[in-house]
Amino acid sequence: MKLLIVTSALLSFVLCKLAEAVTAEPLCQNIVCQQWQICRVLETCDTLGSCHLQAVCLPQGDSSFLSGGCRTGEPLLVAKAGGGYDLGTCFTSNPCPSGFYCSTELQDVGARCCRAAAVATKQGSCPLPDNIDRFLCVEQCLSDADCGWDMKCCQESNSCAKRTCSMPEPCSVKNCSIGQSCVVDPDYRAQCVPGSPPAPPMPLDPLGGQPPPVPTGGSANTGSSGQLVSDEPLCQGATCDPSEECRVVETCNAVFGCSLRGSCLPREQVSRLGAGCNTGEPVLEATVGEGYKLRTCFTGRNCADGFYCSTVLQDVSSRCCRAAAVSTQPKAGTCPALDTTQYYFCVDQCLSDADCEWNNKCCQKSTNCISKTCQMPDPCSVKDCPAATECILDPGNNAACVAVAPPTMYSDPFPTQPPYTPGAGRFWSRVPSFRPRGRISCPNPSYPFTYEGCLHATRCGYRGARNCPRGTYCCATTYCGNICRTPVAY
Repeated sequence: MKLLIVTSALLSFVLCKLAEAVTAEPLCQNIVCQQWQICRVLETCDTLGSCHLQAVCLPQGDSSFLSGGCRTGEPLLVAKAGGGYDLGTCFTSNPCPSGFYCSTELQDVGARCCRAAAVATKQGSCPLPDNIDRFLCVEQCLSDADCGWDMKCCQESNSCAKRTCSMPEPCSVKNCSIGQSCVVDPDYRAQCVPGSPPAPPMPLDPLGGQPPPVPTGGSANTGSSGQLVSDEPLCQGATCDPSEECRVVETCNAVFGCSLRGSCLPREQVSRLGAGCNTGEPVLEATVGEGYKLRTCFTGRNCADGFYCSTVLQDVSSRCCRAAAVSTQPKAGTCPALDTTQYYFCVDQCLSDADCEWNNKCCQKSTNCISKTCQMPDPCSVKDCPAATECILDPGNNAACVAVAPPTMYSDPFPTQPPYTPGAGRFWSRVPSFRPRGRISCPNPSYPFTYEGCLHATRCGYRGARNCPRGTYCCATTYCGNICRTPVAY
């Protein structure tokens, strides 16, 4: 009996902390909303263009449609001209207000302003900024706390002083033993090698006409004759002079279609066409003149077999890159649950886990897009919880181990009806403190949500059922899949 009481108290404490984390908005600290409402931040502007932020209480059902798409915090709201609210969008000429960053998590739908987290500094140092021009130049983070996993908030380009979430410089987070030094291999991974640290290389300005370095997307070594030999499969039979490098070129004609070949090209001519790939080098295609350009990719133009569409530099252009060798050992964890978002950019952005950086896995993007992209694994699939505990996701989508609550018997709100959609089932929170008294039921699953309404809905699943805002439950719908909705109690 004592164990039951302690377990229930611990679970209630954890849930209270999670609920506090959801409402930890500075402007909402002194706002008291009704039980069926939630506090959100609204930006209002007058006719002179002067804008200010204020806290408003919204019905939880309306607020759930205007959530999501933020690594941390809730998105900023703006008032519609005809009444109601919408998400505050952001782009180069329309930055976010102070204390908010521009999240591109759902850039296929729209970039939005999100509340920045408390300032925190993560281990490691930022990589050196590049010289690539970006048309989307906005603050995508304000501090390391706004970035997922081990990413840091760094300036990405010399041409854009704004910051974005980037992986730290590999050697800045690598601890080597005495007598060893850290070097970065061609795949941009830190390796400890015997000897003292090498002398720093001379700075190379890609726009200054200085000799380019050996391509970093793949490895190359020098043969006995001083010629460079590439590890690219299509370049195995080609040896290039030191002033050249072997690159994959795609040629197309109306009779034979398109084909790939390895060609020795002047390094000076293609040196600026070697970035933007997680692994491998980008494919080139000949221009009308004598030059070459990147072979781009989009929904109607996929890459050839053995290549994936890299969106690392999607602000500039997506490009076809050589996929890494398929590893027989996939990375730890399982792919996250599929959402139902309709993406206009639906291409294979990876072919296997080996094409993804760090702990990311190659997973299907959406139920509406069978192409694959690099995604973080389901947090609970890589979390080892002690005995008598289970893994749940907190509001920040982080895995947490909590004591297993004793089973509580509830009457089935749908005793005679089957699930509304195959495999979707009916989900609601199993947390007693979140249930109203009496029997509950999900609203009409056939309610005709608009396409925009589905995009703004808070999605949930088997694990996400416990992450719905307080007072809402994870319910199956015909149009949007499983989303958080206000239940019907009787």
